[in-house]
Amino acid sequence: MEIEARKSGLRHLLLGYACFAAGLLCALAGLLSLVAGIYITPTSARAGFLATSGTLLLVSLPALALPWSPRLARGLLAADLSLFALAMLWLGFGTQAAVTPIAFRAAAVGFAVLLALRIGGAVRRATKTR
Repeated sequence: MEIEARKSGLRHLLLGYACFAAGLLCALAGLLSLVAGIYITPTSARAGFLATSGTLLLVSLPALALPWSPRLARGLLAADLSLFALAMLWLGFGTQAAVTPIAFRAAAVGFAVLLALRIGGAVRRATKTR
Protein backbone atom coordinates (compact mmCIF):
# COMPACT_ATOMS: atom_id res chain seq x y z
CA MET A 1 0.00 0.00 0.00
CA GLU A 2 2.79 2.42 0.87
CA ILE A 3 4.73 1.60 -2.30
CA GLU A 4 1.67 2.41 -4.45
CA ALA A 5 1.28 5.74 -2.66
CA ARG A 6 4.93 6.55 -3.31
CA LYS A 7 4.56 5.64 -7.00
CA SER A 8 1.44 7.77 -7.27
CA GLY A 9 3.16 10.69 -5.52
CA LEU A 10 6.21 10.37 -7.76
CA ARG A 11 4.01 10.21 -10.85
CA HIS A 12 2.14 13.32 -9.73
CA LEU A 13 5.42 15.13 -9.05
CA LEU A 14 6.90 14.19 -12.41
CA LEU A 15 3.72 15.21 -14.21
CA GLY A 16 3.78 18.58 -12.45
CA TYR A 17 7.36 19.26 -13.40
CA ALA A 18 6.82 18.07 -16.98
CA CYS A 19 3.94 20.52 -17.18
CA PHE A 20 6.22 23.21 -15.73
CA ALA A 21 8.86 22.45 -18.38
CA ALA A 22 6.23 22.70 -21.14
CA GLY A 23 5.03 26.00 -19.69
CA LEU A 24 8.59 27.27 -19.53
CA LEU A 25 9.14 26.42 -23.20
CA CYS A 26 5.85 28.08 -24.12
CA ALA A 27 6.80 31.21 -22.14
CA LEU A 28 10.20 31.27 -23.83
CA ALA A 29 8.55 31.01 -27.24
CA GLY A 30 6.19 33.83 -26.26
CA LEU A 31 9.07 36.04 -25.15
CA LEU A 32 11.01 35.35 -28.34
CA SER A 33 7.91 36.12 -30.39
CA LEU A 34 7.47 39.35 -28.41
CA VAL A 35 11.04 40.39 -29.16
CA ALA A 36 10.59 39.47 -32.83
CA GLY A 37 7.36 41.43 -32.95
CA ILE A 38 8.91 44.53 -31.45
CA TYR A 39 12.33 44.64 -33.09
CA ILE A 40 12.43 42.47 -36.19
CA THR A 41 9.14 42.41 -38.08
CA PRO A 42 7.81 45.15 -40.32
CA THR A 43 4.96 47.27 -39.03
CA SER A 44 2.31 45.41 -41.03
CA ALA A 45 3.03 42.07 -39.32
CA ARG A 46 3.68 43.45 -35.85
CA ALA A 47 0.11 43.00 -34.59
CA GLY A 48 0.13 39.31 -35.45
CA PHE A 49 3.41 38.72 -33.66
CA LEU A 50 2.25 40.59 -30.58
CA ALA A 51 -1.05 38.69 -30.49
CA THR A 52 0.81 35.39 -30.81
CA SER A 53 3.28 36.26 -28.07
CA GLY A 54 0.51 37.40 -25.75
CA THR A 55 -1.39 34.17 -26.35
CA LEU A 56 1.68 32.04 -25.68
CA LEU A 57 2.41 33.91 -22.48
CA LEU A 58 -1.20 33.51 -21.31
CA VAL A 59 -1.17 29.79 -22.09
CA SER A 60 2.07 29.27 -20.18
CA LEU A 61 0.83 30.79 -16.91
CA PRO A 62 -1.31 27.84 -15.69
CA ALA A 63 1.40 25.36 -16.66
CA LEU A 64 4.00 27.33 -14.70
CA ALA A 65 1.76 27.55 -11.62
CA LEU A 66 0.66 23.90 -11.56
CA PRO A 67 3.52 22.30 -9.56
CA TRP A 68 3.16 24.78 -6.70
CA SER A 69 -0.55 25.58 -6.61
CA PRO A 70 -3.05 23.46 -8.55
CA ARG A 71 -5.87 25.69 -7.30
CA LEU A 72 -4.20 28.80 -8.74
CA ALA A 73 -3.49 26.92 -11.99
CA ARG A 74 -7.18 26.01 -12.32
CA GLY A 75 -8.15 29.64 -11.80
CA LEU A 76 -5.62 30.84 -14.35
CA LEU A 77 -6.80 28.22 -16.82
CA ALA A 78 -10.42 29.31 -16.36
CA ALA A 79 -9.39 32.94 -16.89
CA ASP A 80 -7.40 32.00 -20.03
CA LEU A 81 -10.29 30.02 -21.51
CA SER A 82 -12.68 32.87 -20.72
CA LEU A 83 -10.41 35.33 -22.53
CA PHE A 84 -10.19 32.99 -25.52
CA ALA A 85 -14.00 32.65 -25.58
CA LEU A 86 -14.37 36.43 -25.50
CA ALA A 87 -11.80 36.79 -28.29
CA MET A 88 -13.67 34.22 -30.40
CA LEU A 89 -16.96 36.05 -29.83
CA TRP A 90 -15.33 39.36 -30.75
CA LEU A 91 -13.87 37.88 -33.94
CA GLY A 92 -17.19 36.28 -34.83
CA PHE A 93 -19.48 39.20 -34.11
CA GLY A 94 -17.08 42.15 -34.14
CA THR A 95 -16.51 44.91 -36.61
CA GLN A 96 -16.14 42.72 -39.71
CA ALA A 97 -18.90 40.27 -38.88
CA ALA A 98 -20.13 40.18 -42.49
CA VAL A 99 -17.11 38.15 -43.65
CA THR A 100 -17.10 35.70 -40.72
CA PRO A 101 -18.40 32.21 -41.61
CA ILE A 102 -21.53 31.05 -39.82
CA ALA A 103 -19.72 27.89 -38.65
CA PHE A 104 -17.16 30.00 -36.78
CA ARG A 105 -19.92 32.02 -35.14
CA ALA A 106 -21.69 28.84 -34.06
CA ALA A 107 -18.44 27.41 -32.68
CA ALA A 108 -17.70 30.64 -30.79
CA VAL A 109 -21.14 30.73 -29.19
CA GLY A 110 -21.01 27.01 -28.40
CA PHE A 111 -17.59 27.29 -26.80
CA ALA A 112 -18.63 30.28 -24.68
CA VAL A 113 -21.85 28.59 -23.52
CA LEU A 114 -20.12 25.29 -22.70
CA LEU A 115 -17.37 27.11 -20.84
CA ALA A 116 -19.88 29.13 -18.83
CA LEU A 117 -21.80 25.96 -17.94
CA ARG A 118 -18.59 24.14 -16.96
CA ILE A 119 -17.29 26.96 -14.77
CA GLY A 120 -20.75 27.53 -13.27
CA GLY A 121 -21.06 23.83 -12.44
CA ALA A 122 -17.61 23.78 -10.83
CA VAL A 123 -18.44 26.83 -8.71
CA ARG A 124 -21.76 25.29 -7.71
CA ARG A 125 -20.10 22.02 -6.65
CA ALA A 126 -17.45 23.94 -4.70
CA THR A 127 -20.03 25.99 -2.80
CA LYS A 128 -22.21 22.93 -2.16
CA THR A 129 -19.38 20.98 -0.48
CA ARG A 130 -18.51 23.82 1.93
